[in-house]
Amino acid sequence: MGEYDWFRGELEQVINKSIPLGVPDSGFDDVMQVLQAVERERVLAMEMGEDVEASITSVDDALGVLLRNATEEYGFAPRDVYEGILLPTKTRGDHDEAVGCLDYQKLQSYVEVSPHGRGLSEPSDCVIAVTPREIHLHHVKWTIDFKSDRIGKTVAVSMRSAEVEDLRSTYDLLRATPATSCMAGRVFESFVHRVLPASWPSTEPLPQHIRLVPDHNDPPTFSVPDPSSFKPDPRPTPLFIPPPVRTSAREPIQISLPADLGCVTLGNDKYYIPFAINNPLFDSFTVDHDPDNRMVVISIFQIATSPSHEGSAKGYPHIQKIMARVYELLGPERSDTTVKVVYFLACPEGGSGIRWKMPVGWNKQVTRDGPEGYDHRGEVFRLPFPGASCLITPNFAIQLNHNWV
Repeated sequence: MGEYDWFRGELEQVINKSIPLGVPDSGFDDVMQVLQAVERERVLAMEMGEDVEASITSVDDALGVLLRNATEEYGFAPRDVYEGILLPTKTRGDHDEAVGCLDYQKLQSYVEVSPHGRGLSEPSDCVIAVTPREIHLHHVKWTIDFKSDRIGKTVAVSMRSAEVEDLRSTYDLLRATPATSCMAGRVFESFVHRVLPASWPSTEPLPQHIRLVPDHNDPPTFSVPDPSSFKPDPRPTPLFIPPPVRTSAREPIQISLPADLGCVTLGNDKYYIPFAINNPLFDSFTVDHDPDNRMVVISIFQIATSPSHEGSAKGYPHIQKIMARVYELLGPERSDTTVKVVYFLACPEGGSGIRWKMPVGWNKQVTRDGPEGYDHRGEVFRLPFPGASCLITPNFAIQLNHNWV
């Protein structure tokens, strides 16, 4: 019997509860932890009203979940997928160790690596994938990218401690090289997460946010207004828009949503970064409480560098739960305090024709316990960052549609 046949047989016994989880040397504790984690996510999504797949009832269901998990975690290299299914704990440990060894200098060195992969060895080959992009008779164009979205996200997290100038130079180098332009977005993400919570130097002008206006579609697309046809939005605007970039620092806090909402406070000194492979709608948020105006503003930040970006309405329930947490913190003040949401598109400086298309459900207000209901809609702004060269084309658009998984 081959290794796969043995694995399938043992897994089938576990799924059918023929042998208990935790039997010494059963070899399935880590596999079952993956399946149980996926099941917890499924139940949570179902509680939030999302469409979810049926629970695992057969060995084929379990193998499908393990396969999807392995490709999302490590990409599509057969060796990684095989080991990610059979040995998920060891495989994740190997990849996390490789990411931990990566810094901006090593990332810059990968730009100069041979397109055939020479020079990529352990642990770098756990992080980087080199694949052919275009094949001609006597010439091949290559792409160097992170092996998976999760690895790219983890790299972005690990590089937040780098100096701003190092991140800026790495971003400029990667985006200017066609083979590595896909990697530039992750570095820009690190750059923004480094800059937004930090105190902006008093010697430099603050980045200025630019209001985007919606069209008449449902869901709307927000864009820079045409001066000749601009008409004010009839909806009331918040009494104040807290500056997204400040001269006083905020504390960056990484959280999981909605599990860690208890960490959210009314203090104006926190910058929250949800960790997810593909966040449905946003990359970070802040909460600003203005007692004088009886107003709380939740600022939602989306970081983007590429001409398109996928997301979904699955982000709206997260924002509504953040609003519910704010109302909870307000206590007796909730009845006479307004809670508003504003959106910021953090992008490189330059470019024109920028559009942010919201996902389905933008105009669907969910009314619960709040005095105004949990209305996730709000003003939308572009937030360009100087010093990071622009990837944006004249037709730049963020497509936040319903294809996110």
